[in-house]
Amino acid sequence: MTQQATLIACAPGVSQLASPLEGGYLRSVNAYVFEDEGGYTLVDSGVGSDEVWELFCAGIEGAGIAPRHIRRVLLTHGHHDHSGLAARLASTTGAEVWMHARDVEFFERRFVRTEQYKVDLHRFLIANGTPGEEAVELTRSAESAARVTPEFRRVATYKGDDVFEVGEYRLEVVWTPGHTPGHVCFLDPARRFAVCGDHILPTVSPNVAMMPDSDLNPLPGYLESMQTFAEGEYEVALPGHGDAFDIGKRAKQLLTHQLDRQARVREVLTEGPATPYEVAEQIWRHTQPNNWSTFRGHVRRNAVQTIIAHLELLVSRGEAARSGDEPTRYELTGRG
Repeated sequence: MTQQATLIACAPGVSQLASPLEGGYLRSVNAYVFEDEGGYTLVDSGVGSDEVWELFCAGIEGAGIAPRHIRRVLLTHGHHDHSGLAARLASTTGAEVWMHARDVEFFERRFVRTEQYKVDLHRFLIANGTPGEEAVELTRSAESAARVTPEFRRVATYKGDDVFEVGEYRLEVVWTPGHTPGHVCFLDPARRFAVCGDHILPTVSPNVAMMPDSDLNPLPGYLESMQTFAEGEYEVALPGHGDAFDIGKRAKQLLTHQLDRQARVREVLTEGPATPYEVAEQIWRHTQPNNWSTFRGHVRRNAVQTIIAHLELLVSRGEAARSGDEPTRYELTGRG
């Protein structure tokens, strides 16, 4: 790996460290280093590989910070690209690691009990119309993240009303489920400032999907939070991927995007009952620059799970109904 990770100032007392990601549409993931009393607080970490660990250490040491100076790691969520280095930091430096309790459970299911997760995922994909051989392939794609995500030995959990005094910032922990069950944002209302992980991203729409081992639909809460951010209480957002951006403007765009997708789902269902897989195939058949034929692995899997969330939202509103057969098909009720 020839890439570098460089610490770049992005706000008073805050620096961004972008480390590389391999595969997918996103090429890097951000960690944020906050100057703190007696050391530093890190928000998110990076992928848990030896190569990224070396880049991470070189990046912070280039700014005069040793790993032992990091005393606390606050995680926005449990995905491996954000949490992967946290366990190593904890074991190497004694730093505290914090994560939402729902993502501690998610992390355990997704990255530790991987074999059971794969069984659940395969069953879930088949039940929602994914062809058999493809369901096997999409299930197999869930293995790669587990290979670079070490298990946590200890982790503290947010209580729901936590506030972290970090240098000159007062970061309120706000539960924002959607991208994962326990995703959180860190908000400083006085500074109109947010560290938002993957809840809002500047250039792509975050994946908000139904999970194979949960009946909680995160989409309604996600739409509600987009509406809140769109109202303009906060200005600057530091995302999990990409550069800082105007959070109010972007929230309006993402809200419109999700509502447009909801309308497109309804449009597909006007042609008759369909499985989530069939709906996803129709929606992304001709999109540009990427479409259904180019989707691979977790991208196609996420697309199906996202459509399930939209379909279940229509069911909850009485606008659609699901069949009791397998694979499950959805049809409009005429009440929307």
